Amino acid sequence: MNYDAALVELQNADWSFVLVTTDANEATVIFLNHLVQDQALEKIEPWVTPGLIRSIRKRDNLRKKCRTKPNDITLQKTYRQYRKMCNHILKTAKPLWQNIKQICNIGSDKSNGCSDLLKSFPTPDESVNMVNNNFSSVGSSLAEDILAGISAGSTVDNISEISINTPASSFALYLISEHEIISIINSLKSHSAPGWDGTYINRSYPDPDFQIKIHSCENFPRLSNCSCPSLMSSDNIKYLGVYLDRHLRWDTHINNQSCRIRKLIFIFKSLRLWGGAPKTNLISIERAQRGLIKVMLFKKYRHSTKLLYHDSRLLTVRQLYILN
Repeated sequence: MNYDAALVELQNADWSFVLVTTDANEATVIFLNHLVQDQALEKIEPWVTPGLIRSIRKRDNLRKKCRTKPNDITLQKTYRQYRKMCNHILKTAKPLWQNIKQICNIGSDKSNGCSDLLKSFPTPDESVNMVNNNFSSVGSSLAEDILAGISAGSTVDNISEISINTPASSFALYLISEHEIISIINSLKSHSAPGWDGTYINRSYPDPDFQIKIHSCENFPRLSNCSCPSLMSSDNIKYLGVYLDRHLRWDTHINNQSCRIRKLIFIFKSLRLWGGAPKTNLISIERAQRGLIKVMLFKKYRHSTKLLYHDSRLLTVRQLYILN
């Protein structure tokens, strides 16, 4: 520790905030609080936040580790990525804070412009009203300037022909003419599905009275009022196992599948009871298999079944059944 430099810094420091109080105990507490204050987290600049300070220190620590471990590829890659991110944040935060200071007028060269504004009119109320009128009339003044820039021979219908190749950061509201609305309506598809109003522009299905008859009569030309049978119209059709209707709803298909599942409930109950039968029948065969293997390998009567199959490298009856 450099005691000489510390002594010089203490001598040059301003201790007036400690000498203000006349109580020795209170002065001691103030002095100790000032010494134990964490100077590392103090902001170097207004735009340098504690998070940026931690990022800078982490970047420096990674750099030191990279110097001690130059062959660690993962560490080198991590350091380069973190350094790039940290430098980008620092370069972005500084000009951003400078712009904020300029907009909010919080720089070192502060100038109170409100005093000049209040002197423009006799009373402060008139000055404030003038400022409000200025901001509230920005839109109308801008619209008047745009309309004034259009030639005198232009009409409202021709305003839609103004070029819309404006920059992406601009904002404008164009007047909509009757001609533009008519062109949009005429460009709509006439054979699309109905909208919220339920109105079909072109009918996509026949009338309810439409009939197709299977003529067996000898009348020619065919008469629509003959006694020949007619085909019955159906509300749905089955295609690839799926029931479809003209509204493309799933009600019919779901009801049909529900009925089919209900018919199979008793079969599933029988399968549940039948599942215990193989266990009862196969246990006798498994016991005979284990007894034969123990005799062949000269094992004891109560030898472990797991070790028996492991030593013999044979499959159980169940495993043979699954294998086949």
